[in-house]
Amino acid sequence: MVEVTDQFVQADLILPPVDRSTCIRVLVQGDTGAPVGDVDFSLLNLSPTGGGSMRTDVLPDTDGAYLVQLGAAEAAVYWATPQKGAKFELRTRHAQLGPKSVELKPGQSEVLISYVPPGTLLATVSGYHGSGHEGKLIVYAEKEGYENHGTSFSGPLEGKVGTDGTQLLERLEPGPYEIVLRSQVGDRGPYARNANELDRVKAQIHPGENRIQLAIPELFTLRVHQADGQVGTPLYLILGDPNSLRPEMKPAALDGNGYATWQDLRAGTYRIRAGSEQMDVDVPSPDIEFQAITPDALRVVISDANGDLAKLGFQAGDLIIGENGEEFTGKPSLGLFANSASQEKKQSTFIVLRQGVRIEITAKAEDVENWTQLGGRFIPAYR
Repeated sequence: MVEVTDQFVQADLILPPVDRSTCIRVLVQGDTGAPVGDVDFSLLNLSPTGGGSMRTDVLPDTDGAYLVQLGAAEAAVYWATPQKGAKFELRTRHAQLGPKSVELKPGQSEVLISYVPPGTLLATVSGYHGSGHEGKLIVYAEKEGYENHGTSFSGPLEGKVGTDGTQLLERLEPGPYEIVLRSQVGDRGPYARNANELDRVKAQIHPGENRIQLAIPELFTLRVHQADGQVGTPLYLILGDPNSLRPEMKPAALDGNGYATWQDLRAGTYRIRAGSEQMDVDVPSPDIEFQAITPDALRVVISDANGDLAKLGFQAGDLIIGENGEEFTGKPSLGLFANSASQEKKQSTFIVLRQGVRIEITAKAEDVENWTQLGGRFIPAYR
């Protein structure tokens, strides 16, 4: 407390000792073994029920090391009794040495991060000149096993293709990567995560110079008509796995004739979403009339690793495709998981697809009587 007067007031603030029980001690070394300074850190909870980025402060320690101090809530999670699938990742970034990530075991209190001589990658886009994509392409390097979790691409991992059709990516940590070529979409530009992916090539990056060739494939335009749609209403083209919890989607607004248009698409099968309805389309194809398909599965979302769903054996991302020996043929529902306090005691065996493998999970009504402890939910999905 300081009393303010009409005179100059001086007060001393005393920092309490660092509570090392809430810190992870990190030593970062360069390729010569010397400590590295000016490193940025971020800690992520990649567990199935994790919340992504964790709040931390970084403090200097002896011998050039760092103390990554977790907030109270984050420390309680990190040093708790490990849950099944618990996974944490510490990410570092240095202006000259680039990014580096290491997986941490729950409760790990010390870690050594060693940089090795980085690599460079010269990516050449074949057929660049005269393609119509001049000035509209980027190349980025996605490290194998690296999950983005909502963070943006940055620094040496990406760059805009130059006028000569090449892009140099620098300060890459040696290892396996996927090199991705994307195109510009509208005003959002090529840095939008929903920009068109044109090519993806695996590459092993070695210290020093590396080279790779990317190609612009044959591209097509897709037009989808929605008879009862309102002008300006968005339809969404789903990129990648349409059954992922947070799929990448590319919006297109309905024009005055009821058409949504997407350009520069590779050949393949895509899913279109209009509100809660979806349909599959093939590219290339003539103009298509939107006709919704009926959900034929339920996707499991786990919000509490100690909830009833997790205890019964369900995992985040499971697809329930049937019950008691019969697969769903219409819009699926699970009577056992309604307010079972009003139901007769019963048992159900669920047919579950888990990463493409069919399994069965049996549950009784008394296992899920308390709805508030379910620890998750079900959302309509498509196989």
